[in-house]
Amino acid sequence: MANRLTTMTATALAATGLLLCACDGSSAWAPARLGFYFNQDGQDANLAYGAANSDDVGLMLQCAKGSHEVELTDVASAKDDASLVLASGDRRLVAPARISVDETGAPLAQTDLPVDSPVLQGFRDSGAIAVSLGRSHYALRARREEAAAVSSFFSACEKS
Repeated sequence: MANRLTTMTATALAATGLLLCACDGSSAWAPARLGFYFNQDGQDANLAYGAANSDDVGLMLQCAKGSHEVELTDVASAKDDASLVLASGDRRLVAPARISVDETGAPLAQTDLPVDSPVLQGFRDSGAIAVSLGRSHYALRARREEAAAVSSFFSACEKS
């Protein structure tokens, strides 16, 4: 699957919960709310974890509608080839990652998975996924209000 990913910034995951800036001592700026967001247009669908309506994305799942194949892209911490380790509940998958660089020079790790792979189905069912790449490890859980976005993404990948 061709790389359909536009700009992803390497700071998206590191900034989670850490961006709180007191500008003049009397006011503070909170970071944009990070979460799962579903989008579809034309023949493509994507589920992004990041800030709404921005390029500030840490994890992206994309598919051509009805293709039954998901391209998972993660912000990489290095430009070296590695394996992506994905887990959801007791389901675990080690997948070879292709490393590329986006327009900003940030390294990205990508892998293609069938939509019905056990780890993706675990994520679909639970809303929880853990991602490891090299020394980088994190876990995400869709909030109750984001469950529909997760479900809609997988449905789009299965139906044309």
